[in-house]
Amino acid sequence: MSSKNADATVIAADNFTTGPLYKKLVQVLPAYVQDPFTVNASLNVQRLRSAMGKSHEAVYKWLRSSCLTPANAEQLFKLANNDNNASALASLGRKPPTLSDFLPF
Repeated sequence: MSSKNADATVIAADNFTTGPLYKKLVQVLPAYVQDPFTVNASLNVQRLRSAMGKSHEAVYKWLRSSCLTPANAEQLFKLANNDNNASALASLGRKPPTLSDFLPF
């Protein structure tokens, strides 16, 4: 990979990890986050896309644009409220999100 391409990859990564949807998902999906108990928590995109039955390209598209279709928002809401994730949220002292939490996206 050329230095120019490597720089573009780093910039793209910075963009999606600083977006509002990425930040929201890190907060409401601790079961799909690496190091959820630290300030360095990061979304495990491969694990998330697998749980949703989506391609990694689709998930990265959402993260870069911070936009969701209503169907994807509903699917994320259901995933965030499943037993495994609800338990992880409780251990962090957080409540599961409501569907309206995903409306801004």
